[in-house]
Amino acid sequence: MKALYEEGIELVVIPYRGRAIRSLWWRCHKNPCYYEGELYAVLIKLLERLPLTRNLAKQKRESIVPKVANTITKPKWEKHIEKVMSYEKDFDAVLFLQVPINHFKGIASKIKNRYGIPVICYDGDLPVSLPEYGGYTFNFYIGADLSEFDAFIVNSEGSITRLKEMGAEKVYVVHYGVDPEIYNPISLPKDIDIFYAGLGTKFREKWVEAMITKPSEKLRDLLFVMAGLKLNFQFDNVKVLPMLPFNQWLRHCCRSKIALNIARESHSMTPGTSSSRPFELASLECCIVSNPYLGLREWFEIGKEILMVNNVDEAIEVYQWLIADEETRIKMGKAARSRILREHTFKHRAKQLISIISKLK
Repeated sequence: MKALYEEGIELVVIPYRGRAIRSLWWRCHKNPCYYEGELYAVLIKLLERLPLTRNLAKQKRESIVPKVANTITKPKWEKHIEKVMSYEKDFDAVLFLQVPINHFKGIASKIKNRYGIPVICYDGDLPVSLPEYGGYTFNFYIGADLSEFDAFIVNSEGSITRLKEMGAEKVYVVHYGVDPEIYNPISLPKDIDIFYAGLGTKFREKWVEAMITKPSEKLRDLLFVMAGLKLNFQFDNVKVLPMLPFNQWLRHCCRSKIALNIARESHSMTPGTSSSRPFELASLECCIVSNPYLGLREWFEIGKEILMVNNVDEAIEVYQWLIADEETRIKMGKAARSRILREHTFKHRAKQLISIISKLK
């Protein structure tokens, strides 16, 4: 959104969850269902803590929540969006950005009919957001009408066919990128040998074991550091940290001789599916080692800007080589950031997004 503003787009933002966040780059309006969202979050936490209700909550959530949302919260959202659009005036497009669209069924069609402007759904969680994977939070395609959107903008080339099967008429791919002004390398002593941070190990289990668990057992003289949430592994020679705040995560990346990109298999094995981490690490001039990732060659030159390993033995060999070769690590990091600046900034992505929306008007 910052990059869109810098390209001359005036943004009006309404958050689906939480309070409105004021910014230098957009105007914001309140979340009309703030208290409903907070109550839902509390109820889910309580249900998941109790053994008798934990499984029931998971089984029923994807069928019950959309019905409750369409009965209770959708009417409030419909009125609020109408109020905001009447107040602000002169919109060129409406973007549903990473929200559960089955909670808003019919609203996109009403906006199109009343204002005659394109309504777009942006989904950057594919393929995990597809019904067969269940999504990270909500399974938000079940019961949704994909045809009411003029277009879907997604992060995954390999998911286009599936979206069209479900009813999407037009699908465009805009890959992840990075803001190099924020992800700017910091000069710090390299006192961490190998670093990985991630939100959970779901769909990453195989490569966490191959790139962290087993290598750390063999290379006991190296300092392995892992940070994040829901790290469901037992480690003997790895320093495990909680989820780091952004500034500390950034410093840990810059302190590391090797930074690991362990993409979820749902992403790495679906052709042309981007995630943010490779771009973030590259922008920080990290020396990156990744698990096998089908789309990576589209964005980086393997061997020059980033490395991939295919098994435990390769991981151990590459770690030993890179730890001993500081010059190569530095060259790879600088080459990766240069590639970011040439092709993968959020300004590049914003221009692409603007071009797509312009075609829909």
